[in-house]
Amino acid sequence: MHLLEEIKLQGYAGQRAILRNYFTTLRKAQGLAPRSRSILPGATAVAPMRKAPTLRTLVWAIIRHTAKRTAEETTWVAQIRTAHPSVERAVGLAEDFAVLVRKRQPEQLEGWLERAQQSGLHAFVNLAKRVRQDEAAVRAALTLPWSNGPVEGHINRLKVLKRQAYGRAKLDLLRIRLLAS
Repeated sequence: MHLLEEIKLQGYAGQRAILRNYFTTLRKAQGLAPRSRSILPGATAVAPMRKAPTLRTLVWAIIRHTAKRTAEETTWVAQIRTAHPSVERAVGLAEDFAVLVRKRQPEQLEGWLERAQQSGLHAFVNLAKRVRQDEAAVRAALTLPWSNGPVEGHINRLKVLKRQAYGRAKLDLLRIRLLAS
């Protein structure tokens, strides 16, 4: 800070961070340890706090098989379960639905739909309503071994190729690219 004040008097218009980065580079080049930013002399560094998990990370932790969760994920799920009774119900319904789909248990679907509708959670009530609208397809997905995943993958690949050539190519070039891929 003293050096920054001195060079500002001499006309330096840069920021403190630029000067700090410059000195960090110099210290690394000389093989010196990085400067401590601690104000207290002799203070020891503590391990930095881990960042809170993102919503996506939490969702995957919830729907992952309980035996395959890491210790950290198990802790996260336990902590969010205790946050509020509605969160507890939501996590329970999500875990149950994941098990129902993973183990292909169509006989459990009706009970899960009832619990979802009676949960009072808007998202799960709507999900149950939509599943009931197309219940035959959901039951088929839970019982039949076939999947349209490969077809969806091909469609996605074709759409990517089409978008890459958008406005630049005619149908003949698109046909050649599709056949070559």
